[in-house]
Amino acid sequence: MAEAAAPSGLADAISRWQRRERDRELHSADRAVLAAQEADPREATDVFLARHAREKAAAEALVGAVKGDKSGETPARDAIMGLQQGLAEASYWLPQYDLRRLTAELTDMSEALEETLRASGPRRRFAFAPTPEPAGTVEQSATPAAQAAEGEPPPPASAAALQGATPAQPPHRPSTLHFNSSTLPSGSPLVVSGEEVSLTGLRDQAIMLLGCPAALYIDDLERCSVTAGPVAGACLIEGARACTFNLAAHQVRIHASHDTRFHLRSSSAPIIEHSSGLGFGPLQTSSGPGPSQEDLEGHGLGEDAGHWARVLDFDWIKSTPSPNWALL
Repeated sequence: MAEAAAPSGLADAISRWQRRERDRELHSADRAVLAAQEADPREATDVFLARHAREKAAAEALVGAVKGDKSGETPARDAIMGLQQGLAEASYWLPQYDLRRLTAELTDMSEALEETLRASGPRRRFAFAPTPEPAGTVEQSATPAAQAAEGEPPPPASAAALQGATPAQPPHRPSTLHFNSSTLPSGSPLVVSGEEVSLTGLRDQAIMLLGCPAALYIDDLERCSVTAGPVAGACLIEGARACTFNLAAHQVRIHASHDTRFHLRSSSAPIIEHSSGLGFGPLQTSSGPGPSQEDLEGHGLGEDAGHWARVLDFDWIKSTPSPNWALL
C-alpha cells in the first residue's frame, strides 16, 4: 500500500508545481503588460505634464520673440496649435483639474500673442506708405476743397470716412472702426486698410468687408452674413445666432454662438466654447466678391490647410466627437 501511494503523491506534487509555474508565468505577463502601459506617455499623467511644460516653455519663448521680430509669428502660432492639439488628444484621460488649467494657460498664451501683434501695428503688405516730405518743405498736400477748386476729383471715401474724423492713434496701434445698427452703411461694402473692425448688435444684415483688417471683433449678431478677410490677426466672434460667416483669418475663436455656419480658412484650428449647432466648411472663393487670392497669399493663407475641419471644442473633453459642431 505504501509503494502504491508514493507514485500518487509524486504526481500530486508535480501537478502542484506545474500549476504554480503557470501562475508565475501569468503574473509575469500581467506585470509586463502593466509596465508597458505605465511606460506609455499617453496614459501617464506625470509624463504628459512634464512634456507639455517643456513644449509650453518653448512656445512662450517664440511668443516673446515676436515682440522684436514679427517674422516669428508663424512659428509661434504653430507651437500653440501643437500644444492645443496635444491637449485635445489627452482630454479623455487627463484629470479635469489639469485639463482646465492647461486650457486656460493656452488661451492666455494665444491672447498674449494677439496683443503683441496688435501692439506691433498692422501688417502693411498692401498699404502704400506716404512719401515723407523733405525737411524744411513748406508746401503741403492739397486739401479735398483745393482739389475740388482745381477740378480734381476727391479721393473715394473709405470706411474710416464713414466714421468721421478718427482721433490720432499711436503709430504702433491701429485704429478701431466700430459699426452697429446706427452707423453701418446700408447696401455698400466697408473698405478697410489696416484698421481693426468691430461689428456689434446687428440684425438681418449682409456685411462685406473689402481690404485687410488688422483684427475683427463680432458681438451679438443675428441672421446676418459676414464676408471678410484676410484678417491679419484674430477674428473673435461672440453671441452669433443663425448667421453665416465666410472668413479668412489666422485665428478664429467662437464663444456663445448657436445655429451658425462658418466657411473658414485659417492657420490654426478654430476654437469654440459654450456654443451649439455650428457647421464648418472651407472658405468660399468661387461665388461672389470675397477675399482675393492675391491677398490670401500675401497673408500666408493662400493654401487651404484644412484647419476648418479640426475644431477644438473646449466644452467637450471626451474622446467621442463633440455634438456641438459638424462638418458642412
